[in-house]
Amino acid sequence: MTLFLKGFDMTAFKIITAAFRNIFADFGQTVRIFALPLLISAVTMGATVWLLLFLDAGPSWEIIAQIILPAGLVVTLCTLWSTINFHRYVLMGERFGWIPRAHWREMLIYGLMTIPMALMVVVVSYVM
Repeated sequence: MTLFLKGFDMTAFKIITAAFRNIFADFGQTVRIFALPLLISAVTMGATVWLLLFLDAGPSWEIIAQIILPAGLVVTLCTLWSTINFHRYVLMGERFGWIPRAHWREMLIYGLMTIPMALMVVVVSYVM
């Protein structure tokens, strides 16, 4: 039993080490992958917070439908955009400029794969 756990610990350590090595091996490329999606996400969240703070209406379904859901969609798309591009950089050696290409099919697949996980998180957090 301890041999299994020791091997598991070493594998986890190797994965984490490889991840950090990939991030910092060509840090300029990593910055180019994440800069624009992160900037778009930050501006979106800042605008959302500003609208919610200075809007005189109370909490309602209209605010959720008109402000929070579109902002969440933009942030989700930006997250998927940078995730796909980073994986393509690490696994396939693809290089990116300051405006990384959006791989829409892969983003859709990743997004669909996260729906069951998100539902499980909602259910577990509701139960607890």
